Amino acid sequence: MVTQSNPENQQQPEAEPVWIDLDNYVEAIVELDNIRVENYDDPDVLDFRWRLQAQKANWVQCLEIALILIILAPQRKLGWLRYAQSLHKLNHTEVARDTLISAMEMFESNVTFPFYIACCACQLGDKEEAMSWLGLAFVKARLPERMQRLKSKALEEPDLGPIRNDIDRIVG
Repeated sequence: MVTQSNPENQQQPEAEPVWIDLDNYVEAIVELDNIRVENYDDPDVLDFRWRLQAQKANWVQCLEIALILIILAPQRKLGWLRYAQSLHKLNHTEVARDTLISAMEMFESNVTFPFYIACCACQLGDKEEAMSWLGLAFVKARLPERMQRLKSKALEEPDLGPIRNDIDRIVG
């Protein structure tokens, strides 16, 4: 059963992003130990665990955690994105792309799914598919400031390196 995040019954890992940025895994693990057992399946706790394992490049554990997150909270886009990222890091990029394409139906207005599908397509060597998905991400971004942030992100994304010179043309 998925529990709700509740400050009264659960110690929240509030400082966790700082610990991960500082590679202070010991404190992060101590914080995880403070979370009550009945709250281990809370989506926020699972995401915390995923990020901690990702910082240590434990991609098999990340994949397992992300799968649990999808099972317990399929309506949360982050579980699907974490699952696909874990697959990609484990060199299952085609499965990651297909997973994102399937999940995108639940999150149609979201910019992130086509962006990461473009990343996967690019890494699979399909530049045309990558440009098509990235174009869709820009269409979904709609607002000029969101498009600019997306463009900056695309230009910095290593997985989009093979189409970096085409990004201005994609934006239009």
